Amino acid sequence: MNKTYKEQELIIEEFDEKLFSYTGQIAWFLPGIFSFCSICLGAIPFSEYDKSDMRLILIICYLVFMITYFVLQPYLWCNGYGNKVNTKSDSIYRVLKHIPVSKRIFISSRMKYLFRYTWKLAAIVMVVRLIVDLLSKSFLIVNYLYVILCYYVLPMLEGYMLVRVHVELRD
Repeated sequence: MNKTYKEQELIIEEFDEKLFSYTGQIAWFLPGIFSFCSICLGAIPFSEYDKSDMRLILIICYLVFMITYFVLQPYLWCNGYGNKVNTKSDSIYRVLKHIPVSKRIFISSRMKYLFRYTWKLAAIVMVVRLIVDLLSKSFLIVNYLYVILCYYVLPMLEGYMLVRVHVELRD
């Protein structure tokens, strides 16, 4: 079982390397734009939000959802899993027909990409938050919990649901 798991993990990593050679940096352009906007909004302390108007929090949640979607999108919609041969007409499919991996490997490998992206994003926002707090000399734990929730926990939950739904739709 462990040997099969490692072999399937290697297959999907090779596929992803080949995919990245076809998509290049273009696949990271949209998540980068959304990340930049969310980092700028993350500089605003949660304690400073008007409690009657939570539009900025909804905007941050939307940006985080879009980041999650666009980070996972190249890996979700260009390949399948299992023994099915997909007949899509895009250039990646012509080269890389399908990959024979289980759903579990598919989900875990996709979540690894999201984890790598979100922990870096959360760390950047946390540093920005720390710099703003040092300059303003006001440290509230709520601001840091907010960063962890919005920039790490929510994207991981959204990403897991997105991958699970995608896997179920492809059955």
